[in-house]
Amino acid sequence: MLGKSGPAWALPPAPPDRWGIRLGLVLVPVVLVAAAALVRLQRDAGDVGAAVALAVAGVAGLVAAVALHVLQSVRLDERLALAGLGFALLPAVTSLRALAAEPGSGADAALAVLQWLAVPVLVLCAAAGAGRRLGALAAAVVAVAAAAPALAPVRFAGLVDDGGRAPSLAALELAVALLGTVAVLLWLRRSPEQDAGPHGWVAAALVVGVLAAAARAVLPDRTGADWQLLEQLSTLAVVVPALGLVLSSCRPYRRQSRRWRQLEAQVRSLRAASPLLPGPSITPEDEDGLPSESEVRALLDIGRVGIALQPVVGLADGVVVGHEALARFGGRVPTDRWFRGAGLHGLSEELELLTLRAALRTLPGLPEDVSLAVNLSPVALAGAEILVELRRADLRRVVVEITEHEAVRDYAAARRHLDQLRAEGARIAVDDVGAGFASLRHLLLLRPDIIKLDQSLTRGIDRDPRQRGVVVALTRFAAEVGIEVVAEGVETAEQAVALQSIGLVVGQGWGLGVPVLQREEPAP
Repeated sequence: MLGKSGPAWALPPAPPDRWGIRLGLVLVPVVLVAAAALVRLQRDAGDVGAAVALAVAGVAGLVAAVALHVLQSVRLDERLALAGLGFALLPAVTSLRALAAEPGSGADAALAVLQWLAVPVLVLCAAAGAGRRLGALAAAVVAVAAAAPALAPVRFAGLVDDGGRAPSLAALELAVALLGTVAVLLWLRRSPEQDAGPHGWVAAALVVGVLAAAARAVLPDRTGADWQLLEQLSTLAVVVPALGLVLSSCRPYRRQSRRWRQLEAQVRSLRAASPLLPGPSITPEDEDGLPSESEVRALLDIGRVGIALQPVVGLADGVVVGHEALARFGGRVPTDRWFRGAGLHGLSEELELLTLRAALRTLPGLPEDVSLAVNLSPVALAGAEILVELRRADLRRVVVEITEHEAVRDYAAARRHLDQLRAEGARIAVDDVGAGFASLRHLLLLRPDIIKLDQSLTRGIDRDPRQRGVVVALTRFAAEVGIEVVAEGVETAEQAVALQSIGLVVGQGWGLGVPVLQREEPAP
């Protein structure tokens, strides 16, 4: 069946022109952390290792935070965002320690404890299901606590005693170890089984941090070489997960980013050679000739719509694997003009609901192993009645095909609705992919299970090498992210053969099967 495996995206859901800018901004705090480490080195020239350890911990924390931000934006997992906030606090605290605390002072001891407190606090908030506001509040508390030793260092003099360590400091370090233990246990319990990679690296940071804090708590002398070595080894608590997160996010990100830019270049080349190809997938049209509000309301009052089913078949064997439900309103006004008119008059959701109900009534008459694709706009997905109607059907046999009667205004909300339907068994398809840049952005931001190639690409696939190049690039990228591809507009045997040679296995078009109007069933 189509779309069984979920997407394996590594690109963040943002326009490509913002990817480099976001990653480039990381260089600014890296420079600041390095500058702070140099200041520390000048103040304590005899302890090069401590200054280097501070710089490494700060930079590694920043790298881990950026990697978690990228992974969160890809997976929409708020827990990763909160954990990333904890890692983002680490370079701030290390810089503050380097700039404002005298080496070996009570303020330096307090900041040394707080340096490893930010990550377990934020991870604990994430594992407990706290939202961003509560996480931000916890981060603010840690930041204020870190600022206190820098602003009033005299008040923390009691944490050190004759160059050694007061019992209260050992108690604080034991508290950090205990907090980290609770955080890692709860984090592992709440981590998803199917996406354990980034969650596992965060857990590794917590485990190493707990061991380091416990070792510092029992070490009797805070001034000896053993203490300095332990403090330097504590940076492994952030260096190891930072490297792991980079390998699990940035490497596939770079590979997919390169392929995406190649795809964009090929689409640009195709458009330059074929000026008649559409550019944006949503184009402003003359409103003249659209059905009036009274005509749309009359159609809704009648409450009847014809449904034609067009098969989706295997290109090699002609076996039907699914059907697409196409609305038929009769008369001379094309179907898409009815939907545009309904959107113009604020009646889009009502018309799509009417069509959806009629389409789903055909599902029980189809074989069990055949899916039904129903067309919905992202705007309609926000409607409660639409979602209720979908959930009444067997969503494991339903493909929600995203149409573009009007532009998508809130991609994040659309993705949330689609992810809910996907979790309940439905598969998500995007139509008309590959003809213009807007459809590519649509694909990037909605993350479907299935993409349907625009018929302008398949129409001359057996003759035009530029079209073939774009289809090859789209197919390659789809395979990279785990998306299945359906070729629309297949009208000749030559097109079917050319598509099979590229690697496509299913298609749709008048050459494979015409839409068949179904006998109208009365609404229940």
